[in-house]
Amino acid sequence: AVEKAIPQGMDEPFAWGVLALARLQSQRMKDSRRACELARRAVEATERSRPEFLAINPNTTTAVSALLERNLRGAAPDVAWRMATGRFGARYIVSEAAFAIAAHAALGAWANHADGCDAVLLACFGDPGLFALRESSAVPVVGLAEASMHAAAERAGRFSIVTGGPRWRAMLERHAQAL
Repeated sequence: AVEKAIPQGMDEPFAWGVLALARLQSQRMKDSRRACELARRAVEATERSRPEFLAINPNTTTAVSALLERNLRGAAPDVAWRMATGRFGARYIVSEAAFAIAAHAALGAWANHADGCDAVLLACFGDPGLFALRESSAVPVVGLAEASMHAAAERAGRFSIVTGGPRWRAMLERHAQAL
């Protein structure tokens, strides 16, 4: 039955990843009714000819958002992608303060652009605001770091992350432990 939920032409690994992450998110939730609703909506999104996903870049760099959008459209052409860029905060996240502001910006972007979407991708590797977005959203929310760490752990058990700055190490280690 799950195999039939993947639209013809949609990249199967991508579709399976969306379903698996929706199930993973649902399993972590204590409210079983909400967990079932999230899983149902994820399957419904893959059944439609063109599910709508919101990708949020919580920093203010529109060039990064454009690059993300091009890559997302190329990786999943059967998904209708909406892109939202943080309206305030840092151009690049390099500190705890910038991370906290980016989390706020991600929530703002979600509030302004999420209506009618089937899933949300937090398109910043540190996943600022992931848990708050997940708490607020009626649809599955997946972070780039979360998805990457989950995939790496399933394939190899142990993995490493190369970062762009020394402050990221503590932030990413904390995030990995929370997952």
